[in-house]
Amino acid sequence: MDHRILALASYRGIAVRRREVLRELRLDPFMESLEAYYVADELDLLLEGHVVRWFNLNTEHLTSGGVLVGVSMQPDGALLRIKQVMRHGGPPRFFNVKFNEAVVFQRLTPEERLILEARDL
Repeated sequence: MDHRILALASYRGIAVRRREVLRELRLDPFMESLEAYYVADELDLLLEGHVVRWFNLNTEHLTSGGVLVGVSMQPDGALLRIKQVMRHGGPPRFFNVKFNEAVVFQRLTPEERLILEARDL
């Protein structure tokens, strides 16, 4: 498991950082729905194939999210390529998110949570 977040943080530390970011943006009501997520405020904290959710800074809307399938660098910043699987069996949708116009959260896998929680003991 090659993941920078595991080297940098504890589960408690991730929770504190998430709470700080949400309070700063006045988005406290979303704390519970993002409990299993960490703030990915640097590109190297993101892993392809993992679930992400984000707030669009222009609308302050929390997305239902999707799976990160790629990151590309553009002249105006990084672009995240997201795959969203439709719940009713429709074809998946792909869309792009400008990293510098969003606050991105990536979901911890059960294995990552276990490692981080054990570190907090």
